[in-house]
Amino acid sequence: MLSNKCQGCPPIEIITQDRDNKEARKTSIDSFVSRNEPHKVTVIFAEANFIRHCDHCRQLFTDKFQMPELWWTDWCKRSNGYFGCEEMVDEKGETEAHSTWLRFLIKHCSDNPTKGYFWYKLNIFTRWEYSTKSTTILVFDPKPAVRAHLAEKLFDSRKGLDAEDPYWPHCILAEEAVHLQDDAVWSIRTFVRNLEKNRPSRQNLVPNYADRHELARHAIHVLETLELGTKTINDMIIQHDRLQRGTDTAHHRQISRQLQFLHHTMRSLYCRSDSNKERLLNENQLAFHVMAQFDSEMSVEIGHAAQSDSAAMKTIAVLTLIFLPATFVSAIFSTSFFNFDAGSGDWGMSDKFWMFWAVSIPITLVTVAMWLLWHKFFPQKLIGEEDLRARRRATQLDSLHHAALVELAKKGGEKDVGKMV
Repeated sequence: MLSNKCQGCPPIEIITQDRDNKEARKTSIDSFVSRNEPHKVTVIFAEANFIRHCDHCRQLFTDKFQMPELWWTDWCKRSNGYFGCEEMVDEKGETEAHSTWLRFLIKHCSDNPTKGYFWYKLNIFTRWEYSTKSTTILVFDPKPAVRAHLAEKLFDSRKGLDAEDPYWPHCILAEEAVHLQDDAVWSIRTFVRNLEKNRPSRQNLVPNYADRHELARHAIHVLETLELGTKTINDMIIQHDRLQRGTDTAHHRQISRQLQFLHHTMRSLYCRSDSNKERLLNENQLAFHVMAQFDSEMSVEIGHAAQSDSAAMKTIAVLTLIFLPATFVSAIFSTSFFNFDAGSGDWGMSDKFWMFWAVSIPITLVTVAMWLLWHKFFPQKLIGEEDLRARRRATQLDSLHHAALVELAKKGGEKDVGKMV
């Protein structure tokens, strides 16, 4: 049921043009619909996000311009691009109007792609009246720069006043999309070229992988919207040719040529964007390989140093083994258990010598036992061991969950399975 009151939608901006005058004004949606003033060209700038959530204004727009209900849906709002058209027929079965709706989405990066980006949106609905050859163009949610540029391009000539083709504004709209996409593509190209000029070296060895992956994300989005933009213009050409079949005039041919050129230009930007993506991937792979090569060289140098240290330790170990027996023997004979009489040259040994072994052997065993117990209760943590254990626990839980699902499925517990999933 239609609400009788607007829910606070902002006023719409209306620019009209006839052969004698051009007028621009701001007014409410109710006021615009109630006046019902016919003009040769009418351009309306409106905020779709407000109208979409206002039952009153949305219904007024839908009834006034015979907009399809699907245009207001969330999936249409979230779409990256589309083109659709529809012919309105009066009670006598004659064509009354031709409506189109189209959407271009363009992503622009800031001067630093990691600091920010913004989206341009061309969300347009057009209606052409056959009886009066008048055009109404609804432009939803444009950025100020796009709003000013479209207002200038749509009224900078007499195309709309002398138009014999419903698709005369589509050339201007497609040209604006090509212009914005051109800036987006060459912006990415500039970033990629700077990476190519400043490749990793021994003086500048550490690449910023986070920034590179952020730039790659933007490049993928630009390529995606370009592919959809190319498809959108191609659909315009197809529908335009179908509409003008059998009415081959110079004006129609001119519109068709312009759309064909813009389609080709958009396609060339798509190829350039795809090249940007591949070049960026190539630079990221090169940076990774340079870092891997440097790490490998460092590993070789560390191996050489370890080998040198190993040789030195081996020498020390050999010398220790050579002198160890003599050291042990001299330590034993230097104790008070042995006595040497220099005068007579006789050796004497205490009858308490057994105490040396009674003390030293248990202490040695206790020391070895303590060392073993320490490593048992306080084991050394290996690098990455905790992550490995977490992954193993997750794998075990997944296995148990899967086994439970299989068991329930065997018992015919589809509802329980659905709840668990």
